[in-house]
Amino acid sequence: MNIERTRKMTINDALAQIHILEQQAAVMGAQDREPSAFADIKKRLLSGEISPMQALEQAEGVLKAKQDYH
Repeated sequence: MNIERTRKMTINDALAQIHILEQQAAVMGAQDREPSAFADIKKRLLSGEISPMQALEQAEGVLKAKQDYH
């Protein structure tokens, strides 16, 4: 991740990093639940339900689960 975790992460920082994670998942092949999982994370981030750091951690978890599966 390019944003230092010690610095306060903005919503835009998180969205940019989540976009990169989405692209990484897409190049791995077939998309099962990932598109809807990333969309849900972004929706909850934009609504204020979760913080930017929580959103990024959840998005990283989606990618990790896909990596573990393949």
